[in-house]
Amino acid sequence: LHHPVHRLAEPADAVATTNCVAATVRGAFDGQPRGIGGRAILDASVRQVESIAERVAHQGLALRILGVGGITTAQDVRRYLSAGAEGVQLATAVMVDPEVGLRIRKRLQAQCDSPSPRGSKQ
Repeated sequence: LHHPVHRLAEPADAVATTNCVAATVRGAFDGQPRGIGGRAILDASVRQVESIAERVAHQGLALRILGVGGITTAQDVRRYLSAGAEGVQLATAVMVDPEVGLRIRKRLQAQCDSPSPRGSKQ
């Protein structure tokens, strides 16, 4: 996979990853490709963040990464952060449930405030 991330590093401070994945939906839209988003693209989007983060690190670029695609839980956010994202963006999930972001933030905060098994904060 070719990554032109080096071209972004000078004019941009950050890059937002996947918005949607172009796909043909069988039996709909007269066979024309459509943007598929939401939960269906989570795994591919996390892999994209990992790939971009590797390139950014390898090339020593000052480029932050925002993970986008399929986030519905605090665990999804943690996957993106572990993959190299500095932050995330929710879209489809918020259209379905406007309070999902608030619940995710509350869950992440609770996880940070809970002692880890070794007695230190996570």
